[in-house]
Parts: sequence; structure tokens; C-alpha cells
Amino acid sequence: MNETLHAEAWKGLFEAAFRIKEMAPWKWMVETEMFGIRDGGETCYVSVMGYLGEHLGISVYRGDGALSRFLEMREIPQETIMEYPELLLQIPQLQLSFEDRADLQEWDRRLIRTMGYKVRGGQAWPLFQSYRPGFMPWRLEAEEVPILTRALEQLEDVAPRARAGALLLDIEDRGDMLVRARTAKGAWADERVRIPSQKPQTIDLRWDERDMNLLKKTPAAGDSIELDFFMFPGAIGKRSQRPAVAYVLLAVHRKSEMPLFADLLPVEGSLEHVFGRIPHSLLARLAAVPMRPKEIRVQNHFLVNLLEPVLKGLGTKIVHESPLKTLRAVKSALTCMF
Repeated sequence: MNETLHAEAWKGLFEAAFRIKEMAPWKWMVETEMFGIRDGGETCYVSVMGYLGEHLGISVYRGDGALSRFLEMREIPQETIMEYPELLLQIPQLQLSFEDRADLQEWDRRLIRTMGYKVRGGQAWPLFQSYRPGFMPWRLEAEEVPILTRALEQLEDVAPRARAGALLLDIEDRGDMLVRARTAKGAWADERVRIPSQKPQTIDLRWDERDMNLLKKTPAAGDSIELDFFMFPGAIGKRSQRPAVAYVLLAVHRKSEMPLFADLLPVEGSLEHVFGRIPHSLLARLAAVPMRPKEIRVQNHFLVNLLEPVLKGLGTKIVHESPLKTLRAVKSALTCMF
């Protein structure tokens, strides 16, 4: 166990987790029955998962931006989330879930043993995870342990009152929400605050003007390309470190069904920075041929919104079509290699 993670802090987290398991708030709370926690710094937002009994857990979304991303996810079709599960990894959060023993890594099982706990049965093993954009889920770091502990302790206060009908928590039905705030004297008090407005991501689109100018001079062809952008199916980095992720920009020639390119884009700085590099990679690849396609077909609206202003100058249409069967077949073959 990491030496910086003190046994006392972990004990407090485990005890709170087991109390939540016994309480089972997912029996009467749904994901959108949320509340905030403010303890001097950023506001975190607590959501209970497992109303249908499939995945029992508590998510603590860190900051207003994370809440915005959660609300955006509610509007995305389920089939899109199934195709791009990395969307769930892009929301900064801490999570407690109750899993089968086989779902835990050896580090997690060793932590439970070290703390002196014995766990039996399915959906009973506490798993604590930290989600950060650009990385795979990872064990909690020292400063994250008390944040998750406080969230669980406040859930112990809020959940019974919600069950009794004393609190209205569903943020899809209201313009405000409950926030549990620590006062100057250290006590916790209820506040009602406006739900933070959803803020769109700010993405700085970049490309090489030399590529753009070359393509503008290239005669337009009748080619159609299928394009996708998705997370590389594997972790990057040392086993002892939080594993990073990378993304793949994949292009397939629609008529010949042949792959044109698959560029690996590592996360450097932020996800927004990676997204902003997509036009650079695409135009560089097209200019290398050179090819000025008639259209580019994509199966997610994110790429439509990202590339439409870039491709407009080339007279190349961007078309949303889902599913793109040829693209999916190539994507499946590529991901099976890892």
C-alpha cells in the first residue's frame, strides 16, 4: 500500500463504505437525485447508482464542469455510449462501487486484507477508483481519500431524508439543488443553490495552413471517406503509475473498404488539446496523398461539430451516418489486436 495513504484515513473510508452498503440507498434513489458538497474548495456532486440492481455504486463528480459533463451524458443515446465507452472516463470523479471479488485488482484485495476486513459474496467487495480525463481508472491518491469519505458521510445524512420525502433531489425536475455546506464553525448545513449552467467545451482547433492550401489546389475527387475517433484499447505507462490513454483517428476508403490510416494521438496536457489536434492529423494525411474527398462520413456528432468548420473551406461535406458498417469492421479488427 502507498505509504502516503494513512491507515486511519482508509479505515474511515472503509467504515463509511460498509455503512452505505448496509443502507443501500440505490433501492430508492436514482442517478439524477443528486446533491452537492462544499467544504471550502470546489463543489462536488454525489450521485447514487444501482437502482436497477446492475451496478451498485456512488459517484462523486468533482466540480461544476464534471456535473455539466454528467448532464450532457444524459442526452447521449445509449448506443453511442456503448460504441464509445470512453465517454464515461472523461468525467473527473471519485467512485465507490461494490463488485464481485474477481473484478478487483490484486492491489485492491490486498488493501482490504491489510485493513483487516473480510468480505464475502457477490457485489459486496468495495472498490475505490479515481477517474481523471486522459487516464484509465486508478486507485485513490492521498488527497482523494477524505473527499470520498466526506461524500459518503453526507450521503448517510441525505439519503434517509430523501426516502422520507423531506428532500427533493432530482435535478432533472428542478432549477436548483441541495448543497451540504460546511459552516465556519465546522457544522454541516443545507443550502439550495441554482444548478450550474452547462458550459460547452472550449477546443482550439489547429492545423497546418500549408496542408490546407495544398488541398484547396487539389482537384476535388469523388472519394468518400469513413472517419472515426476513439480511445486506443490499451493503457500506456508503467504498471506502478496511473495508466494514461491515447486516441486513434481511423480513416477507411468507403468504396474500396481499405484502411487509409490510423493515427495514434496521445493525451498531452488535456483532452481538449487532443481534440484540437484532430484537424491537423486529418489534413496532414489528406495532403500527403493528396486527396480532396467529396465527403467524409462519421458516426458521432462530436466529429461533425468539430470538423464541419474546417472542411467547409475545402468544399468537403461531412455527413453523419450510424452505424458505418465498414468502419466498424476495420475498427473491430484493429482493437482485437490489443
